[in-house]
Amino acid sequence: MTTTTYNNPQHEQPSLLTRFIDGWRRFFQPSDFITLLVLSVMMCLIPLSLHAAQWPISLNVILPTTVLSLILGLLFSRSRFGELNALMLSSTYGVVLVLIFTSFNVEGNFLRSIYTVFEQLIGWIEAAFTGGIDQNDTIFTLLVAWLFWFLAYNAAWHTYRIDRIWRVIVPPGMILATNVIFDASDADLNIYLVIYLFLALILLSRSNLDLREWDWYQRGIHHPANLRQYSIYVGALLAGVILMIGYFIPSNDVQDRLDSFHEFLQADPLQEMGELWNRLFSPIDAIGPASADYYGGDTLELGGAIRLGDQEVFWVEVGTHDHRYYWRSRTYDIYQNRRWTSN
Repeated sequence: MTTTTYNNPQHEQPSLLTRFIDGWRRFFQPSDFITLLVLSVMMCLIPLSLHAAQWPISLNVILPTTVLSLILGLLFSRSRFGELNALMLSSTYGVVLVLIFTSFNVEGNFLRSIYTVFEQLIGWIEAAFTGGIDQNDTIFTLLVAWLFWFLAYNAAWHTYRIDRIWRVIVPPGMILATNVIFDASDADLNIYLVIYLFLALILLSRSNLDLREWDWYQRGIHHPANLRQYSIYVGALLAGVILMIGYFIPSNDVQDRLDSFHEFLQADPLQEMGELWNRLFSPIDAIGPASADYYGGDTLELGGAIRLGDQEVFWVEVGTHDHRYYWRSRTYDIYQNRRWTSN
């Protein structure tokens, strides 16, 4: 019996490029990068809205911090690290990278800038625990950048690893909604809220598809490979329809709800938090929480008796002594619903 051997190209070893592509496809799913784009825009809307409301933050620090945290969260969510180990590693990277980005925003060479940031941070911590005043915009940017690092990492982890989408949407959404409510600047922040809700609805549709895919897998039901990509397009269309419907829903009792919310803001713990904020951060033009001893805006809310103390209230620094300076006073003409308003 004679046997003939043929060279079958199918039994050849795959090339390095082929193995890389196969590993890439096993590590990432087709919709991961579209979802990453949605998450990036969604998370960056929050610092953009804060900047539009004239908060003293640097977008050069916060925006790259947020995007890098999302990317790192995606990589860790597909790794073999457990939740605690991944969180510890991400926190370490976050502290270091935020310090580096912040130092780039400080004048001087790199080593001198890092030393300046540490020096300002120590001075700020000392003022926080000793009752002093240290309104340092650099430290405020540093703290906000750390906050957004954890928010972005939390968003990536709960989107790609354990699919708890409400843990992704609610924390940044509360910051955005609070900024919209308290903002007293001329900027229109409603557009940020509308875009955020639109992207949040897309993430909800993706999360619902994940649950359906698991159910189909258990039942042995096959589905098209590009179903995830099409579901995002359909989710975007439905999100736009829902927002249009919500826009035309009547809201007659909004003012009553806002008045109740302002009464809640007059509670003593919130007033103490407001005093702590004013000591440690630059003042921000906002409508609340207002108190009876605040005369900086166009409205004055009456919220109870004034509590006097011996702490420093504010500092005054003048440029030159060649001019004459005056204290500015403000009068309020109209009183309605426990609130004075200047005419």
